[in-house]
Formats: sequence, C-alpha cells, structure tokens
Amino acid sequence: MSRNFKRSVALLATTTLAFVGLGVSAAVAETNSQRSSAEVVNIDKEKEGSLTIHKKAVDKEEDIKKPNPDEKDALEGVTFEIRKINDIDLSKIEGWQKVADLKAEKIDLDAVEKLGLTPIKSDKTNINGEVKFDNLKIGAYLVTEKSIGSRYIKKISEPFVVTIPQPKKDVALGSPKKTDGWNYDVVAYPKNVWSKATPLSKKATAIEGLQIGGTIDQPGIVKNYQKGVVVTWDLEYVIPELAEYREFEISDKLPGGAKLIDADIKMDGAIPLTSYYTRTTDNNLVKYVFTPEGLAKLKAGQKITVKVKTKLQPGNGSIKNEGNVNINGNKIPGQDIVNFRNVELTKQDSASKEKLAGAEFDIYQDVDNDSKVTDTDRKIGQLIVPAGGVARFTTYIGRGEAKEMNLLVKETHAPKGYLLPSDAVTPVKISSLNETDPVKIAIDNYKPIVPGLPLTGATGILVLTLAGGAMILLGVFAVYKARSRKAA
Repeated sequence: MSRNFKRSVALLATTTLAFVGLGVSAAVAETNSQRSSAEVVNIDKEKEGSLTIHKKAVDKEEDIKKPNPDEKDALEGVTFEIRKINDIDLSKIEGWQKVADLKAEKIDLDAVEKLGLTPIKSDKTNINGEVKFDNLKIGAYLVTEKSIGSRYIKKISEPFVVTIPQPKKDVALGSPKKTDGWNYDVVAYPKNVWSKATPLSKKATAIEGLQIGGTIDQPGIVKNYQKGVVVTWDLEYVIPELAEYREFEISDKLPGGAKLIDADIKMDGAIPLTSYYTRTTDNNLVKYVFTPEGLAKLKAGQKITVKVKTKLQPGNGSIKNEGNVNINGNKIPGQDIVNFRNVELTKQDSASKEKLAGAEFDIYQDVDNDSKVTDTDRKIGQLIVPAGGVARFTTYIGRGEAKEMNLLVKETHAPKGYLLPSDAVTPVKISSLNETDPVKIAIDNYKPIVPGLPLTGATGILVLTLAGGAMILLGVFAVYKARSRKAA
C-alpha cells in the first residue's frame, strides 16, 4: 500500500469536513449524522479508474514498509485478486469513515466480510512484476495476494484496501475548487521478503559386491562382473521457508541398465504415512509426489530423505545418477557418479609369448603412488589367471567426477614350471574416462635354467648360477690337482 494512501485515509478519518468543502461554521452546526451523509461533491461518480500493482521483493522484514523500492527485484507470476467492498459509498463522508475504520496498517478482514464483497478479477504479475486492473468503478477494493507462484518468498503479503479514487497529496483534499485533487489511476507497491533456495544433495552412499568391502569412497575389485554391484543412493532436501507449498516432488532417474531393488522416503528421519505421497517407478524413474495431505505437513527446515538401492552392471567409465526436486514449479537438480575401469591382464612366456594359466596375484591401491607395495597401501582384491592366460577384472575407482588411480599388481605364485619374478610388482595406472577398451597389461615369466630344480624366483636363479659356477670351479680344481699328481 502506498504511503499517500495511508496518510489520506488518516486525514479522511479525522478531518472529514475538509473533503466535502463545507465551511467551518456549517460544520459546527451539523450533527454527526448529517456529516456522515454529506456528499463529497468533487468526485466524478461516473468515472472509472485503475489499479496497478508493482510487486517487489526485499531482503529484510523492515524493508517492507519502505516506499516504492524500484531498485528491488520484480516478482513475476504472483497472483492477486481484487474484490469490491459492497457497503462503501465514497461519494459520501460515511464511506470514507468506513475505509478508515478498516485500519490502514492491518485490514480487519472480519469487518470487510460483513460489508460484503463482490469478486472483480484475478491476475498474475508479468515479467516486470506488474499487473493492472482496469475499468474499476468508484469504490473501495480489497486486494488479496493469492499465490506466490514459483518464487522463493517467505510469506504472502497482507491484504490491503485501496480506493478508486485516492486523494492527491499535493492539493487540498476534497477541495471543490480543485477537481484534480483525486487520483483515479492508483499505484500500489506490496512487498515480500525473499527466502533462500535450498540445494538437493545427491550422493552414492554404499557399494556392495566388491572382493574386499569398504566405504563408498574406497576403491575395490568387483567380485563378480556378471552379477554386478549394488549401489545405494541418498537424496536429501531441506524444505525452504515458503509462504505456501503447492507442489512437491522428489525423484531419482536411474542410470541406463540399472535395476531398482528398493526405495524409501523419510521426513526428518521418520517414515511418513503413505497417504502423504504417491510413488511411481515407471521408466527407471523413482518419483514421490506429495498429496495435499502431505503438502500440509511440510515446514521450513524439514529434511526429506529418499534412499534408492540399485543393481548396476559396471564397465569402463562413469555411471551417472540424476535426482530432481520440484517445489512450487522450481526444478532443483542433483547428481552423483560412480566410476569403474576394466583391466585385462595377460600372463605369458617371456620368450615364446605363449599365454600361461595359474598365476596368482594380489591387487593393491597404490596409496603413496610410489610404485611399490608398502604398509600404507591397501589390498583391494586378488585373482588367479584362468585357462587361456588372460584375466579380466573390473576396478571400482570411487565416486564423484572422473577419477584416476594407480594399482599395484603383485604376483604371489608363478605359473607351473616358471619362476616368480624378482620384482613381482607391476604398477598400473587406470582412469574412469569413457574409453571402450580395457587397460591392458602383459607380464612375462621365465623358465628355470636347470629344469626340475625348485622354482624360487630370480634370487634362486642367482643362487643356482653361483652354485653351478662353484661346481665348475671345483671341477677345474680337481682336474688341476689330478694332473699335478701325475706330473709329480
């Protein structure tokens, strides 16, 4: 409501005679009844006026009372309704007294209802935060903000009363000699206080199906590629402070190929009544839509949590899961990603490149990135090379944006008939970039120099070599001694 109107109503309520142009002596002689029925002679009862509402948002409660905040944000899509107050005749002083009695600061809605209301029109503010109601007949109107639309507004503006016309502040109010003393095109600036949007938190929180279990942030080797892994996703949304909750949905779009295992919803940690929402799971979309009963239970600061358990078939690259909240038409997205990479290990003869089966490996996360197994490195899996000499495994790298990590593939048992390498650790760098081919590594094994002797690795080869050399030297020494005796 404009400052001009508030001042005018107060003046009209206390100095009613000034508005009808009566002389002071005549006013003294008149009774209260006569004054109330006196006409305001310079209002054009046949003229029509208009009301233009400029809807603005302010940052603080105390800014609501500041006039015409042109520098503030315009609010589009806010619905206003205007209704004509029936039992008020502004051509008479009595009508202005009734307007004053309704209280300019806060409207007495019960008193307004008793006077009777005639609906005129409802409309929404445009992109500039404006809405105009034309062709309004002379009278008093109750203006009600019906909906905030999709805006983040803490509360709906208080209803207010405007009159068509309103007195101008720069002329003597109601002076019969100044017929331009009335403004038939009224402007109002009702204001709201901004609320803050809240984000949607979407996270993968657990993974099952790894050889060695851990947290969602710890890498691991998938236990069985064909069976896949089970990933649990949490969606958390804190309800913002809004004037109304007309619409609330929270949904999770599962990745392609994912299978839904289970889903549930909680409000502040408690399971809500099923009458509060409907749940659908069509087209790999898990969606909770709140009913009117559920909407009535929403309140600022309340945490809505949805937990979705899915089965995934991992492979090369990142698997993205997207969530969404729709509150009063506002779409708030959220997402998280889990990352995998396939590795192909070939075990082969160092000379012929014949593929070898039976080798055993432990696999570590190279925590220190120093290409050697230390106490700080974490074992994440193990494997045995199958027949055919090629082992394939899938590594879970972690959650979040594209990841990379270093593996340490440590051979613990060599293929039958082969030696364990002296440096049995092979560093492997992997990433979750969406490449179609797996990371490929080939590890050679050597046959022993003397067949049938224990296979003790490269150290054993050195021992055998030294032992063989010693035996040769002993043989040479023996021949030398024998010839020396014959010569003697």
